[in-house]
Order: sequence, then C-alpha cells, then structure tokens
Amino acid sequence: MSTRVPPTVRRLIDLYNVISRKQNSVYAEEIESFLRNTSDSSLRDKRWSILNKNARKGLDWKIDRNRERRLFQDPIQFGPNELKETKYLFKDQTKFRKTEGVLPGSFIAKKNNVYNAAIESTVKAYFNPVMSLSVHKQHQNILRFYLQRLANAPIMIIFKQKCDLFSPTSMDQWNQPFFDMRKRTRLENGKYSGQVMPPYELTKVIHPDLLSLALKSESFMRTNGQSFSQLVKSAPWSDVELIEDKLANILYQEQSVRTLNKADLSEPKDDEVVDFSVTEAMQMVENGTPTATVVDDFPYTLTYNRFYLLNLLNLDADLSSFESLWNNTDFEIVGARLTLHDPRVKSLLQTFATAADLQHASRYEDILKLAKSEEANTDGLNGVIHTIASKGLINTSFNNETGAVYLTKSS
Repeated sequence: MSTRVPPTVRRLIDLYNVISRKQNSVYAEEIESFLRNTSDSSLRDKRWSILNKNARKGLDWKIDRNRERRLFQDPIQFGPNELKETKYLFKDQTKFRKTEGVLPGSFIAKKNNVYNAAIESTVKAYFNPVMSLSVHKQHQNILRFYLQRLANAPIMIIFKQKCDLFSPTSMDQWNQPFFDMRKRTRLENGKYSGQVMPPYELTKVIHPDLLSLALKSESFMRTNGQSFSQLVKSAPWSDVELIEDKLANILYQEQSVRTLNKADLSEPKDDEVVDFSVTEAMQMVENGTPTATVVDDFPYTLTYNRFYLLNLLNLDADLSSFESLWNNTDFEIVGARLTLHDPRVKSLLQTFATAADLQHASRYEDILKLAKSEEANTDGLNGVIHTIASKGLINTSFNNETGAVYLTKSS
C-alpha cells in the first residue's frame, strides 16, 4: 500500500480541477450577484431605502450658511468647455469596450469546491488511509458520526458508484443518480414527518477510510465516563489496525483507484508519458482551447468508486419502498450490517438459525429462506433482507464483537 498519492494520480486530479472549474464556475459568482441585485425584492428594498432617506433628509440636514456662501459667491469658470455639447466633456469609452468577456477573468485559482474536494478525499483514502485518529477535529467529528450510526442504526447498507474522472457528468460536476436517490429518500421520510425517527438516512461516504476505522475501533470507543477526545487519545490504534473486519476489508478492496488508457482501458506502463500528456493538456487550457476539446484529446482517465451509506433507522415504518430508492441508478450494494442489539433484527435472524450456525448460512437459498420468514412485525424487514440477498449478498459473518452480522458478496 502506498503511503501517499502517486504523483501521476495527483497531476490527473489537478488537471481535472483546472478544467472542471473553468467549465463550470468561471462566472458563477458574478451571475449570482447580478441576479440577486436585480431581483424584484432587491429593487423594492433599494427603492424604499431611497424614498425613506429622501423623506427624512430635510429633517436631519444641517445648514452651514458659511459653506454655502463660499460655494456660490463667485461664478464657476468653465472656460471654452461651457459652449461644448455634454457628450464631448467625457473621455472616449471605445478603448474600454470589450467584444467578449464582459465579466472578469477565470477563477481557476479559486479554492476547490465540495465536488472536487470529495474526489480528492476518496482517492487519498485509498492510497493513504487513516490508520489512527489524530487530534484533527474534522476527522474526529466524522469518526464520531460513523460510531453513532454503528450504535443506533439497526441496518446499515453501503453502496458504491463507479466513476470516471473525465466523463461528461464528472466534468459537469453533476451526479443525477445520487440526486434521484436523495429525492426519493426525502419523499419517503416526509411521510413520517410526525415521528421522532425517519425510516431512512442517506449520506455520502467521502472518507471511506474513516468508516473502516469506525468498524474496526467500535469496541474500543465505548464511553466509560471518558469524553470522546479522551477515548481518541487513549485508544490502542496499533491494535485496531491489526483487527480483521470483513466489511472494512471489502470497503478498501472496492475503492480501486486506477489510471487507464481511454482507447483500450489498459493501465499505462510509463508514468512519464502520462505526465507529458497532462502538461500538454494544461498548456491547451492556458491557451484558451475549449474544455471539451481538451478532454476529448486527452488519452487517459482515472477510475474510482464513490460510496454512500443508507441507514435504516426506523424498522417500524413501511419499508416496502426500500428497493425503489435506488432503482434505475448505477448504485451497487457492496455490504450490509445488521445489528444483533435490535430486537426486531435479532428475532428475524433467530427464526432461521442460532447465532452459532448463522456464520455457516452462506448459501443463497438459506438467505432467501430467512427473508421469507412469517415472524410477526417483520414484514418490511423481510423485504429488505430479500432485496439484499437478491443483489448477491449471500455470505454472512460477524464483526469483531459478534454484535452485528455482515452480509457480503461471495469472494
């Protein structure tokens, strides 16, 4: 495992950042500012402000007679300009006019946006995963969120989405499948707005290495009168690194960042050739070549996987819409976690086998038999398990504490 992101991968991401920013956000701030300042509400506010100030001006205006006397005691001498037409009193504006580029230049040097930063975090998590938690506050907050979900979510499902760095949708920084799934999730949750807990929670896994760390360190991060920051400092991170967690291992294997030739999808043998192509593409951008032409002529790309976490928080809700949340998307389930601390999940699993036998129940037919259980109050849960099994997640295993069951694909 490399200890840092390879220079070639780093340069490919830099090229993507430059091209995508130029393509998507050159004038975004100016356009937003113009629309805001010329909106009906903004114009009404300005008009009211002018009228209000003018109405009060006579009350607050202080007259300085000495100043007025000095201003008007002598006539203003215009000289020969007094006989000229007004238009000739001003400088010729022709040389200041532009036939194109009315707005200021590109914001290529602008800091990365959320979309670009998410790509960098995902790639870095593969080449340089976090093995222990430092005092970095952002990493602590992310790990705490994952640990809270491991403790409170009866079912966690991890999705992956295959991505091509220089694909049209990536260059547009637009992820329609995620937007569709998020919309469907919100619509389903809206049906239970009066309840304390919604049925679903969809989040992006921008730091898959921290999710893996949470899966491995769950047993060490129990709060026994200690604050979370104290637990982070006292946790035996060297021991955590040695823990074999099936779901964490699969999560790392599924990341798979690769540099490929567009022509035959083979991996280039010479990094210097890739670097030379990146340099040429950068020069094309600086020379004003259209971004679409630069991308089309560039012979390489970078493939990686994005990850998403769907937490099932309320098993009492109607979960019949579970599969429809990601229908017609390119999302793929890579793993699921069922906590045995939830009585409904445990009851359903116990109808099939004892905990000792569950780890051997790896056949597809066995999982489907579990899904067809007629146990009371598990109708929605049956459908969830059936859907997971039908997607190929037929292998079962325990986490390190044997407090949760993992459903994964055959290796």
